[in-house]
Amino acid sequence: MIAPRRGGYDPLALRRLHLEDARMNHLLIVCLLGCALAIVDGSDSESTSWREKKGATAPSPLLLTETQRPYFREHFHLGQLSERLWYSADWKAEQGVLKRLEHGSGPTRIFLRDANYKDTVIRFDFRLRGAQDVRLMTGSDGHYNTVLHVRPNQFFLQTAQDSSVPYFSYRHGECAYEFKPDRWYTMTIEFLGDEAVAHLDHRHLVRAKHPMIDRTRDYFAIQVDDNPAEFDNVEILTAVPRKSGSGRATIESAEGKFPVAKPLREMLVIRRKNAHEWYYQRDAASRRLVKRVDELDRQKKRQFPNAFRTQKEFKKEIQAERRRLNETDRTYRDLLTATHRANRSIEQWLISQRPEVEQVNGSRRKAFVAELHREMANEPELLMLVEAETQAQARLKAAYPQLFVSDQTIQEQRRAAAAQCRQDPVFQRLTRERADAYRAQRDYLLANDDQLNQLDQQVRDLEL
Repeated sequence: MIAPRRGGYDPLALRRLHLEDARMNHLLIVCLLGCALAIVDGSDSESTSWREKKGATAPSPLLLTETQRPYFREHFHLGQLSERLWYSADWKAEQGVLKRLEHGSGPTRIFLRDANYKDTVIRFDFRLRGAQDVRLMTGSDGHYNTVLHVRPNQFFLQTAQDSSVPYFSYRHGECAYEFKPDRWYTMTIEFLGDEAVAHLDHRHLVRAKHPMIDRTRDYFAIQVDDNPAEFDNVEILTAVPRKSGSGRATIESAEGKFPVAKPLREMLVIRRKNAHEWYYQRDAASRRLVKRVDELDRQKKRQFPNAFRTQKEFKKEIQAERRRLNETDRTYRDLLTATHRANRSIEQWLISQRPEVEQVNGSRRKAFVAELHREMANEPELLMLVEAETQAQARLKAAYPQLFVSDQTIQEQRRAAAAQCRQDPVFQRLTRERADAYRAQRDYLLANDDQLNQLDQQVRDLEL
């Protein structure tokens, strides 16, 4: 308030107030502009602060889109972890970072429950540590969709196979980049219509354009091979086309700027797969040749199912048998319950040693329990419980060995079934026809794709 003086208000005080109002309005405008830029760019203050503290690369400004609102965000703070993001005991959130642990025995994923998104911006911070293959995976209607691969010396986009259309796997843009294993990087992926562009900055980027991309996605996962890696600030933000200054010219000037050096044989494999998809979608003669191969494969499988059953089909049959036994066989249920009881006893004993783990929910608890198990592996009481679980599992396997068939055994069974069929005249005829059809399809691509033909000849020359 301005104190009145005799005869009215002080004009100097009024002037000071007007100046102060002007300064406040200027600050408000700056603040609003900053907020607007953050919305357009998709950044949030917590991620920005974290990146500054860790020395991570700055997020690449958006090229095709501007963001509207957050769909999902996870910063991996204990006590604030989202139950929508599921992961196994191969992962652990600690110190505000999600870690793929070092004891891995194969590729493992985190995935988002109840995902449903289309035009979006996805950002995540990562450091590879020892990982040789990190994948951001999206999917639609039970099929993989667009996959970003990050490797120590490159990153690239790939659209997946979808037999319902069909589409075949296609390698799109790739960019050579030497990732330092202990440095944090920020990857940005924009999905808009039938396009996707992934970028570290405006020089290092890759683009994909394919009808498969123009779908609502219901799957989101990050996969890491059996080596350690770390992640933070996973964000999915809804997006719309950029209203001003589209970055298409930037994309076009940067595409292919940093090619990935590859052995000739790898180049040939990639080109052959890309040609298969490209010509199938555009060339009627190519489609007829591919469909002929597929039809002969179906005939062989109908008439000789045991020789052509896939690993997945074998395992589906085993799962169906497990469900049937669980409904109809009391002995099976009792033995199975005994294994579950033994596993629960191990978990309860471990939690009793660290009662605070009881407060951890869902998939997070598995990671803590697995770590406790490793720490206390030589404790006598735990060893007794593990032995009891091993015996319970052995009794189940001994009673129902057909439920515990290894991948190697499945392969051996399939090879044995195929060997029995080789003397069958129908099998021999279908095998010849299928080989002829495949050669016709391959030769058609070689005759019509000059680059494929050149690579094929170069590889043949190496083998001489």
